[in-house]
Formats: sequence, structure tokens, C-alpha cells
Amino acid sequence: MSENTPNLASTLNELEALLLTEQEALRVLDQAALDNCREAKLEIDARLRGFSKEQFVATQREQLERIKRQAVSNQLLLIHARACVKSMLDLATGNHFDGYSGKHGQTLNRSGATTQSPVRLSFRS
Repeated sequence: MSENTPNLASTLNELEALLLTEQEALRVLDQAALDNCREAKLEIDARLRGFSKEQFVATQREQLERIKRQAVSNQLLLIHARACVKSMLDLATGNHFDGYSGKHGQTLNRSGATTQSPVRLSFRS
């Protein structure tokens, strides 16, 4: 085992834990926690780029796949949160009106243009 393997393993463990923290921050829309996660991810990214591809061994494949799934899940939560906040702001400012249906399930806004309502997703652990 190379001397960098424990550092790589601990870095991956730290990233995996950070993604779970980020998931909770996304669920409750905690801006300060999301900012902290962003900063921590940038720092972890810089550390991971310091490892060579050869240091990522097959035994870490399962963990890397978990990290990838969690990152994709967090990305979907972020997209959903952004769409929900935008919808709330649109409704509050009168920029979007969701009362009339157009063809193919689309809605008509005040200008008569068709728009799609945001998709609502539910992730339960």
C-alpha cells in the first residue's frame, strides 16, 4: 500500500460525509450550511486532484459509486429547490399564473405563452 492511500481513503470518507451534510442543508434550505459545504467541496476537490489515477484502487469503486449517487441526488435536490423558490417568487410577484391549462398539460401565463410547471420530486431515505 502506498503512503498516500490512507490520505485518499480519509479524503473520500470526508467527501461522503460532506455530501450527506449538504443533502440535509438542501432539504431545509440552510444557506450558511450550503456555503460551508461549497467551500469544503472546493478544498476536497483540490486534494483529490493531487492523487494520481493509479491511487484509486478497485476496493474504492463501491465508495466512489456511492459518492456519485449522492452527488447526483444532491444535484436533483438543488434543481428542485431552485424551481420551487422560483415558482414561489413568481407567484408572489405576479409574474406567473398557473390557473389555465394549455395543450399537452402546459399552463398559460398572463402573456398567453405556454410554460411547464416545475417537476416536484420527493426523496425519502
